[in-house]
Amino acid sequence: MKTLFRDRRRNAFSAVFALCLSSAFVSGYQLENFDEVRFGITAVFVFFVLAALLFVCVLLLMRVTEEKTQGFFAVENTVLSPGGLKKSFLKCWGGLVLCQIPVYLGVFPGFFCYDARNELDEVLMRSFTTHHPLFHVLLLGGTIAAVHYLTGSWNAGIAVYTALQMLVICAIFASVITYLRCRGVKRAWRIFSFVFLGLFPPVVMFTLCSSKDSLFSAFFLLTLLLLTDCHDRTARFLGCKRTPALFVLSAALMMLMRHNGLYAYAVFLPFALFLLTERAFRKKAAVMLVLPLAATVLLNALLSSVLHAEPPHHQEKLTVPIMQLARLEQLQPEAFTEEELQTLYRYLEKDALDLYDFNQMRVSDQTKNGFHNPLYEEDALTFWKLWLRKGLSHPGTYLNAWYLTSYGFWYPFAVINVYQGNRGFTFAYEESSYFAWETEGPGIRTSLLPSIDALYRSLSLDAWPQKTPVLSLLFAPATYAWITGFVFFFLLSGKEKKTRKRAVLVLLPVLTFLTVLLGPTYLVRYVICLFLGVTLLPLYLATPHIRNSMAQRTEISSAARQSSGSA
Repeated sequence: MKTLFRDRRRNAFSAVFALCLSSAFVSGYQLENFDEVRFGITAVFVFFVLAALLFVCVLLLMRVTEEKTQGFFAVENTVLSPGGLKKSFLKCWGGLVLCQIPVYLGVFPGFFCYDARNELDEVLMRSFTTHHPLFHVLLLGGTIAAVHYLTGSWNAGIAVYTALQMLVICAIFASVITYLRCRGVKRAWRIFSFVFLGLFPPVVMFTLCSSKDSLFSAFFLLTLLLLTDCHDRTARFLGCKRTPALFVLSAALMMLMRHNGLYAYAVFLPFALFLLTERAFRKKAAVMLVLPLAATVLLNALLSSVLHAEPPHHQEKLTVPIMQLARLEQLQPEAFTEEELQTLYRYLEKDALDLYDFNQMRVSDQTKNGFHNPLYEEDALTFWKLWLRKGLSHPGTYLNAWYLTSYGFWYPFAVINVYQGNRGFTFAYEESSYFAWETEGPGIRTSLLPSIDALYRSLSLDAWPQKTPVLSLLFAPATYAWITGFVFFFLLSGKEKKTRKRAVLVLLPVLTFLTVLLGPTYLVRYVICLFLGVTLLPLYLATPHIRNSMAQRTEISSAARQSSGSA
């Protein structure tokens, strides 16, 4: 037991992680049951007791992780020829597509939901805004409109778009599994990855969903894979023209699909410039890392100019402050003077503030729609002064308002039902808002396998998957957030400097997660990228010894290719 606490660095990181996890459990339980965090003696006592227990558990888990990482990798060297690699990829790709087809037929023409209708309308009406990424708007709306023009069927357009997206995403998944095989990851983990990516319902939902989150998450996964390859095999990666070009394309497409991908990558970039590669390779790596960001910014600006797109409304970035002021005004109106109330009502309509009730505490859509953008553009300073003054005097209220729109991301036992009482296009939300499930107009759900359609409707709109022990943890976004956080802390706590620098590979998922905490609510679609990232765990956790073995395997494989080429 004494040896367990010998490493001071690991103790420190384990303690911080345990404190964060304990806070999530205690706060999340109260938010789920009472709609607020109650800072009482009992809560504080439970917090510290739980933190102490979790500290020991985290330390043990870190030790086990360190000792068992080798178990992810095969001992013997496995050499795959170029033909073997291609065959392995095609078999995996075909298998993944076959896994998706029954669900595709069951929910035909696909899950056309969330913002898809709005994006299609922008293309049809030639009226664009930069609220949704313009590249995805043109891709989705252009494809559906073109097929509709040729066939006269909206369902055909949605079906074609969904099928093409499925093929692209499954190709990326197949590339990941093939890469794991090349790096010597054991068959058991590759089978798990195949089943997870091909059959696990939350992943399948978004593979067949028109939401921008689907392609974003797929290119996010590919970008992480390429970053890992660049870190582990820098000379080979940067010495080849195709792999840096593939990274630039993948990273740019990732950022073009979601705005928060751009924000996270911009913060990630300076860390990657210094930590991703050794000093001798930094100039080449810098060019590769900067290019996708520059290309994304330039293309977004070009599309915005050509399409005469209007900028998004300010409330899309002010979700947290709007909800904080709304909660304070509704629950503690005496906290405002008459003059402050009049100032608040100038920026936020009273009717919109009155919508902040049980059903709307967890989603900001209706409240923020009452925000006066023209006034904010004229005088943003007055708004921020009011927000800061009230926050300094009522920090608990502000904290609760923010927690209520984000705790489903970090409390594993939260039931995602933020749209309770609202109507979708073809149904009303009652027990669960896990996934939108439907085909919105102008499409019409025409299921060819009704039993599968019924299953996915139940998984999306009924609460039982989120309340069943063990299964609920598999479905919970918080599970994958904490797995990502654990890997990040584990690498930062490493004894070797090389291991600590390796944490940069998990930094992009961590930053992406932090961006969604400032969003309008908690939904699976915002963090499905973290679900997918779990498949890369063996690569993140690989020790120097394992990475050296991987490098040797690469050299053997390269020599085999050269020999076959000479022959």
